[in-house]
Formats: sequence, C-alpha cells, structure tokens
Amino acid sequence: MKKVGFNLKIITPLFMEGASQQPELRTQSFNGVIRYWFRLLGGTKELENKLFGTAGSTSQKGMVKIQIEENDFKPQKFEKRDKIWGNGIKYIGFSLDQREFILQDKDFNIKDKDFNIIFHFHPFLEEDEIKAFLSSFWCSLYLGNFGSRSRRGFGSIISINNPNFNGILKDFKLKFVIDEDVGQWYKKQLEYIKTVYKWKPFENTPSVLHNLNIYIVNFSENVKKWLDDVQKGRNGKHLIKEWEKGNKLQELDFMGFLLAAFRSYYKPDYDNVKGLLLGRKQNFKVERIIFGLPLNFKFGNDKIVTYVRRPSPLIFKIVQFNNKNYGLFLTFIPNSHKFDFFKGKIKFKLQKSNMEYEVEHPDFTALENFIKSLEKFEIIRRVL
Repeated sequence: MKKVGFNLKIITPLFMEGASQQPELRTQSFNGVIRYWFRLLGGTKELENKLFGTAGSTSQKGMVKIQIEENDFKPQKFEKRDKIWGNGIKYIGFSLDQREFILQDKDFNIKDKDFNIIFHFHPFLEEDEIKAFLSSFWCSLYLGNFGSRSRRGFGSIISINNPNFNGILKDFKLKFVIDEDVGQWYKKQLEYIKTVYKWKPFENTPSVLHNLNIYIVNFSENVKKWLDDVQKGRNGKHLIKEWEKGNKLQELDFMGFLLAAFRSYYKPDYDNVKGLLLGRKQNFKVERIIFGLPLNFKFGNDKIVTYVRRPSPLIFKIVQFNNKNYGLFLTFIPNSHKFDFFKGKIKFKLQKSNMEYEVEHPDFTALENFIKSLEKFEIIRRVL
C-alpha cells in the first residue's frame, strides 16, 4: 500500500470521545469529517463510497485506512466558570461545561502538543482519486474543525509538516503548512484544489468552490463604535457589551464575543418572539435561525425553544503562521449555485403552555449583516 503521514497540532480544545465517553482521537471521526468536506468539494458519490466505504446491508470498507499515533494526552475539564475563559469562549462553548477535552497543559501552552495521522491507500486507487482524498483532508484541516462545537472553532487542527508526496503521486503541489500571507496562501491552495479533480457541486448542497467566503479577523480599535452601531435601540440586562484582551485563546474568544454581541437582543427577532408570549399569533421570520438550530429565547421564567437541528453556514477557524494565531470567519452564501439552509417546518414551542408556532424559513440576511457590519468597521478583511 502507498502511504503518507502528517504531523498535526491541536490549536484549540478538541472535544472528541470514544464509546466509553472518554477523550479519544477516533479514526472514525476523522474519516467522517474528511468525507463531509469531500462532498462539499463536489466529489462523485461513486468515488465517495470507494474512498470512505458504505454502510447498510451492502456495507464495504473504504480504500483508505486511517492510522493515528498520538502522544500521551492528559485531558482537561472545560468549566465555563473558570477565570481563564473570556465571555466569547463561554458563549460559543455553552454546551461543553464539565466535559473533558484533549490537551495536555492547563495553561494552554500548546506548543509541541501534536500527533501523527497516516493514510494507507489501496493499490487499486488512481492518482487523481488519492489527490481528491488529500484535497478533502486539506479542507478538513483549514476550512473545518473536529469534534464537538467544531463550527464554533473548537477542535482546530493544523499540519506542521509538508509531506513528500513523490513516493505516491506525481506533481502534487498542495501545501499543508502556511508559509506566506494567510489570505494569499488560502487563495493559492483553493485555486490549486480546483485543478486536481473534476469536482461538481451537489444540488442544494453548499460548495467550497462556489459558495465559500473567507475573512481574517483583526483586533480593531473600532470595536466600541461597532457595538454602538449594531446594538442601537437594543436594551436588556443581558446585553453583551464588553470584551477584554488577554484571555486564553483570545482570538477565538474575540470571535465568540463578536457573534454574541451581534445576536444579543437581535431585532426584530426578540420583539417578534416575545409577541408569542403576549398571545399575538403572527407569521414572521426569525433571522437569527441562520446562525444554527436549535435556538432558545428566554423571557423571565418563560422559555421559547426550537428542537430541530441544523448546522450554521458560519464557521470559526483558528490557524497559525510564524507562531502567531489568526482567526478566520468562513461563510457559505448562495449565489449562482443555490442551496437552502433548511427544508421542512421550523416550529417554536412555548414550554409553559406547550403551544407550538410555525415560523417562516429564514434567509441569509442576518449572516450577511453580521459580516457587512464587521467589514464596515474594519474588524474583518475578506481574502476570498
């Protein structure tokens, strides 16, 4: 078998568990994430089954075997009350309290906290098929994350080596280590990925090569002005208005703060949903739904909730270049290639009365306004 190995580094806390619910680097989890990005690139269903395998009555193994060689990780507890976490981390990690994550050092000095992943390729695989797999793996590292709360930046992993592909592939030039301006590096790698395989986006599925936008986050001095602008006319004792530098994982914390502050008492959603408590039956959109489902609203002792699940088209990513962390916002927005955020009914349930109300499907307005507001005050810079 042909094989290639990568030395990988964990950048943000990785919540990944085995069958016994103990922290574990699972080959099945890596296989699933790489498969997901293969679909978003637009690989064929036939090749997907060939590379990753199938389940059911006609199940078969995939033609890529994944092997993980890990260090002796010492899992740590995630506690939202811990002073080392800022408000942004606590917000985006709301569901992780008391869970163990894979990292060695409680001070999060994650230098040299790495592990190896090795891919063994079946002899029957063609070169372009191996290139398609490795391109999908690149996307899983640099567009996505791994484990729980991965879309909010937890489980960010990068490669700290560029393997020598000469033994298994001819003329494969995809880079797995950032070696120049982050924005330029992303542009070049994604342009190259377009050429390695005949990708074709799936109908009604987001496409990396057609719908992806990438923004680099800056620690701008305009944050206060941005807050005043986006929160104009909003009131409430839980309105999120403060962020402090210096927290552990401050890039991710800042990104979490930005989302929390933008969504806090977001109008017209807050007023519309509150209307349900006052007995106003109305057809309306809840724009915040675009940031992901389920979604909860709380008014005093009353709670209004949705129960369906749908991942957000907004992804947080942390990468490193020259020993400096960079935060990225990635968005998937429909354009010439169309896709829906959700199919089916979206219902809010009033927990006290047990009443249910169906709401209209959201468009991408809230997400687009979030990005536009940050660009306006130079808090983010578009690179793709």
